[in-house]
Amino acid sequence: MNVTELFARLDGATIPGGCPDCDSETDIAIKNGVAHLSLHHDDDCPTWIRIQARR
Repeated sequence: MNVTELFARLDGATIPGGCPDCDSETDIAIKNGVAHLSLHHDDDCPTWIRIQARR
């Protein structure tokens, strides 16, 4: 199984984790054959706070 096949099996899934600093979740979606990963941090996550401060 290659990476494309692996992500295709996970299309639409939400998996726990993705950030070592909070109880984040990662959504996986396949659009036009491309895997899109969306990481959702906790509001009080220090990593998320640093990311937002740079914007």
